Amino acid sequence: MNYDPIKVTLTKGELDIVLRPIVNKGGVQQRLRSILNRINRTTGEGEVLPTDEAYMREFVTKRGGGGYQDRFKAILWAVDRARV
Repeated sequence: MNYDPIKVTLTKGELDIVLRPIVNKGGVQQRLRSILNRINRTTGEGEVLPTDEAYMREFVTKRGGGGYQDRFKAILWAVDRARV
């Protein structure tokens, strides 16, 4: 497994999704805050760690719908584009 951060650029639409207010302080919320701390909120440029990518992919495939799945999907779209 490659452990280098993945350089991503989120679109305006993706930023609109991921920057909605984060409610509560559970593990999922803390993980999202950690990921967002590495993404510029104006340009959408940033880095996603491979461990975060794995967490997000498992989260969106193993859980039902909801706000955090949508946010993780938006970040994963940027990760997938970075790999093309």
